[in-house]
Amino acid sequence: DDDDDAPRCCIPFRFIVIFVGLICLVALQANITVINLAFVCMSEDASGLYNNNGTLINRFVYTPKEKGFIISAVAVGTFIGAIVFNWLHAKFGARWPFFSAGLVSAASTVAIPIMAEQSIQMLVIVRFVQ
Repeated sequence: DDDDDAPRCCIPFRFIVIFVGLICLVALQANITVINLAFVCMSEDASGLYNNNGTLINRFVYTPKEKGFIISAVAVGTFIGAIVFNWLHAKFGARWPFFSAGLVSAASTVAIPIMAEQSIQMLVIVRFVQ
C-alpha cells in the first residue's frame, strides 16, 4: 500500500481543525465583548466633544440605558442569528454558514467605530449584525 510510505504528521489533522475552530470561535466572542473596553476608551476620546449651547459634551459617553441597548443588540442578533444559522446549516452544511458568520462578524466589528461616530442608532444596528 502506498499510503504506508507517506510521511505522517505528528499532530492528527482533526486536532488542527479543532484548534482552528476554537481560535475562530474565540475571535467571534472577542469581537462581541471588546465593546466593554471601548466604552472606557471612547469616554476619554476628545474627538467626540461637541458644543451644546456652551457646554462641551462627549458623544461617546453613553447613558446606562444606551449602553444597555448597545450590549443587548448583540443578544437579540444572536438569538435571531441562531435560528437563521440552524436553517443554513441544515441546508448547506457547516462550512459556508460558519465562514460567512465569521466574515460578517469581522466586517461589523470593523464598522463599529465608524458607526459610533455617525449615531447611536447606527451603532446598535451594527452590534445587532455582529
